[in-house]
Amino acid sequence: MREAISDGPPLATLFADDLALEEFVRGTTMGIKHLSCTCRMGRGRSDGRHRAGRAGQGVAGLRVVDASIMPSLPRANTNLTTLMVAEKIADTMLAG
Repeated sequence: MREAISDGPPLATLFADDLALEEFVRGTTMGIKHLSCTCRMGRGRSDGRHRAGRAGQGVAGLRVVDASIMPSLPRANTNLTTLMVAEKIADTMLAG
């Protein structure tokens, strides 16, 4: 752990001492800025279309294909998941 993550107490020490574990977690964790799940597309929609009153109002045919379309955070990398969602929506659009 010291070589891959950060300098800190051995795992056995952290697991034996709740205060040491809390200190370590608070001192070494950070946010990730991979925003997702922020742009609801409407009930049952998964095609990237905005519903009326959202950011795309007044822009005919606007579709948004980014991590905001996901209804919940995936367990996988958000970048790969977003690429797959974009491919699926692009295929749907090309199919008419």
